[in-house]
Amino acid sequence: MQTIRQYLAGHGFNRVDINYLWSMENRTVCVSFILPDKNLAIRYTDPNTIGSLATTARKNTCKQQEQVWEAFAKNFKAAGGAVYSIDASTADQIVAALDGCRTLRPINNTATETTQLGSV
Repeated sequence: MQTIRQYLAGHGFNRVDINYLWSMENRTVCVSFILPDKNLAIRYTDPNTIGSLATTARKNTCKQQEQVWEAFAKNFKAAGGAVYSIDASTADQIVAALDGCRTLRPINNTATETTQLGSV
């Protein structure tokens, strides 16, 4: 989560809201950031944490949390927003995924780019 915050701040995104934070057993499982100026939601998920929780008795919790996210993402997209998902376990993977998000790149013309990208 800190890696994403630092990346966004370093790229001039001063207004970043955390919309959703899911942690279990002192680990961040999933967090979503909203960049209102870009109408973009960035969802970060740690696949290692999800994998370990999905094999335990917390499997139903994982399903419920995924449904909550899916409902939010559907509504966000319906309102004209874009959603970008990052599934990564290391800081290098997270930064590489953020570098791959075209919506985060500066736009050199007056056109607005809205791109929906899948998981990394």
